[in-house]
Amino acid sequence: MKPLLLTVLSFLILSTYANHPPKPGFITGTPDIQSISTMEFGPDGILFIGDSYSGKIVAVDTKDITENTTTEGIKVEDLHGKIAALLGTTADNIIIHDMAVNPISQVPYLAVSKGNRRELGYWRLPNDVSKANLIIKVNSGGSMEEFSLENISYSETTLSSIIEMDKGETYRKSSLRVDAITDLVYFQNKVYVTGLSNEEFASSIRILDFPFNDRQNASSLEVYHAAHGEYETQAPVRTFVPYEHQGASHLITAYTCTPLATFPLDKLKDGGLVKSKTVAEFGAGNIPMDMIVYQKNGQDYLMIANSTRNLMRVKIEDVFNMDTGLSSEVEGFDTAGISFVSLPSNGVQQISYLNSKNILALVLAPNGLVDLRSLSTKWF
Repeated sequence: MKPLLLTVLSFLILSTYANHPPKPGFITGTPDIQSISTMEFGPDGILFIGDSYSGKIVAVDTKDITENTTTEGIKVEDLHGKIAALLGTTADNIIIHDMAVNPISQVPYLAVSKGNRRELGYWRLPNDVSKANLIIKVNSGGSMEEFSLENISYSETTLSSIIEMDKGETYRKSSLRVDAITDLVYFQNKVYVTGLSNEEFASSIRILDFPFNDRQNASSLEVYHAAHGEYETQAPVRTFVPYEHQGASHLITAYTCTPLATFPLDKLKDGGLVKSKTVAEFGAGNIPMDMIVYQKNGQDYLMIANSTRNLMRVKIEDVFNMDTGLSSEVEGFDTAGISFVSLPSNGVQQISYLNSKNILALVLAPNGLVDLRSLSTKWF
């Protein structure tokens, strides 16, 4: 029996290796992740994790590569309650920090912490209250499981010159280190990371090769903030998306209070300062939480989820048809620049592209519960 058992085990190990061979630069182990500040999927089931407190980007091979071609939506009610039941606590002690959908399997992954959700407020964001250290998968039918970060296949790289721990506080009364990594995106074999650096002009963007190596292209960013009537280099990009326009690659970026700006990627030079073009001011007193590009009736749109406003929809063509950026102050809560549509979507906190017919959203319902709900592109 023993030789047969060894033969079967050897077959299973070899089959697993054949189906999921190690990726270049990846090792097996448990990464030292202190805070899951933001997440984004790349190719082949790779989940990128931005960790502000350790100052690292960790690429995790989820091995979640079973293709799902459905165009159906997802709905899970009382998300906090269901996660709390899984983790053995109460809904008030669950905070959801970020959401990323695997484009292959259409499985949502949630960055979660056990923290006091009642500490969240008008300005206070999840990362200000606690450090996410758990990832929850939402499986078919709404069942949930923890995605373990122990003994996984991963690769990591450490960012240079990120904002120091004792540098000061944000306007939200949190350590500036919270904003060391505010968003990240995988685009054209590279990982783009925004956040605060330790340089004089703190707002930064870093370009990392993937697979990771020792090279980092780090640039400082300057944006005209129309609600403040001045150019700024200290406020980080809150969320951004890459976009190809007329053969050139650009980033579309959104900042707190709420300028929308663009810049071409070929302007990013290591150690340089890039001045973006502000194409819109969408109003003070708001934090853009998430942003995606999607298509509706053959037209590309930008959708922005906000902390205090409804979803905003913008035509991508309007972003690039604006020749001259804003350069004069906008008073109070007024808006300026390109137009937007305010969608009937109060309470949307996070959004991710799910499939050609649906956008997945974390929605704060009128009863105070947070639901995971699909928004049909037919209506949005």
